[in-house]
Amino acid sequence: MNTIQRFLTCIALSCSVLVLTACDKPAGDSSNASGTSSNVPADTGPVDFDKLEALKGFIVGSGPSIMTQTSAYVFFDPQCPHCAELWVNAQPLHQQVKMKWIPVAFINAKSKTQAGVLLEAQNPVELMTKYESEMTASKNSAVLDGSPRAETLEDVERNTQAWKNSGAQSVPAMLYRDPKNPGKVSMVTGAAPTASIAALFGVSAPAK
Repeated sequence: MNTIQRFLTCIALSCSVLVLTACDKPAGDSSNASGTSSNVPADTGPVDFDKLEALKGFIVGSGPSIMTQTSAYVFFDPQCPHCAELWVNAQPLHQQVKMKWIPVAFINAKSKTQAGVLLEAQNPVELMTKYESEMTASKNSAVLDGSPRAETLEDVERNTQAWKNSGAQSVPAMLYRDPKNPGKVSMVTGAAPTASIAALFGVSAPAK
């Protein structure tokens, strides 16, 4: 078990978990397509977020925290409609919160290729915004074609294994620091609304 795997296994045992609507079954499996239960283990101490920086993803955020530590890490699958919803909901907070989005592949055969396409994009944030908007408008039928390099697909596989080792069983899964207790790491799975995301980080949600 490598350093990232050991670290994420510890998170599974020590983080607080809040579960919202999320993708937790591959396409074609009709049993319990969304997670609705919750589990809140006791926090056991500080977690080094720097270990998550070894995973391939892309940073979103241009506010005061951009030159400091990442506030949250989001595991997502490009084929997950709830991930698209979370992406849209998080956009109003990009000026205040620094987030790293880490693509994984588990929903269907398209997931891995699309995750690789996003990782290789010249401007992944711009492509992600366009793609997720189309996902929302088309009800999960947006197109994201490409032929990622083999090493990029291996990065996606490592991300996916790290997501599994985190203890999450659905996407999106967001690991974040408690602003009132930086040594505590919590996990939220599902498409939280903008106001709820803002509350997690102790920032104000922009007025509508």
